[in-house]
Amino acid sequence: PLRPEDPVAMALRASSRRLMTATRDVLPRRGQMLALPRQTEDVAPLLEKAKQPWQELAKEEKVTLYRAAYGVTRKELQSEPSHSGFIVAATLGAIAVSFLIFKGTNKMANPRPHTLSEEWQKASQQKIKDEGLNPIRNQ
Repeated sequence: PLRPEDPVAMALRASSRRLMTATRDVLPRRGQMLALPRQTEDVAPLLEKAKQPWQELAKEEKVTLYRAAYGVTRKELQSEPSHSGFIVAATLGAIAVSFLIFKGTNKMANPRPHTLSEEWQKASQQKIKDEGLNPIRNQ
């Protein structure tokens, strides 16, 4: 466990505080749905109208308020081109490159150690049996 005076614990607390502060400053709070950077001057008068009942607003005004708050609709987000094909291709390419590097290093490596030969393995198994080094299996 980390002690409160531990420098690592102090650094973790400081970084988590910075992250929480940054997140708190970026995310809109309840009741501030239109306090976003997409606001323009033409939205300001609509904000006053929005305090009144929404049935009195025209459809265009409602759409303008929605666009100021959220930007695009879900349908518009879904119609944008997906990057999943690129991500899959890049992942498969990275796996292929790493496989080629692995095979290249195996090809250039020195010959296998003599302790991995078949006769060495058999002799090791025989020694284990002869000296009774495996008491669990009684070999």
